[in-house]
Amino acid sequence: MADIEFFIHGVRMDGDICCVSGIVNKGNLSVGAAFTSYRNTFSEVKTASFNIAKIIAYRRSLEILPKGMSGELHLQGDGLEQLQKYFMLEM
Repeated sequence: MADIEFFIHGVRMDGDICCVSGIVNKGNLSVGAAFTSYRNTFSEVKTASFNIAKIIAYRRSLEILPKGMSGELHLQGDGLEQLQKYFMLEM
């Protein structure tokens, strides 16, 4: 079971950056941390390495996004095009 989870509400690509909007379901997220897996809508777990380059919430750049708070994560890594709405990112 993951210690940190982020539920995706929306996905858009901006060059090499993947911008995912959603809510922190479990734990706290911080800039520089990396997601190690994700679950798709069929609950299949896939290995990943997506680094959090930036966090935006309420039109402000933040260093930490706590549990229960919505925001947008700017992710870098390989395989970002796999991410879709309703996926769960995990650490």
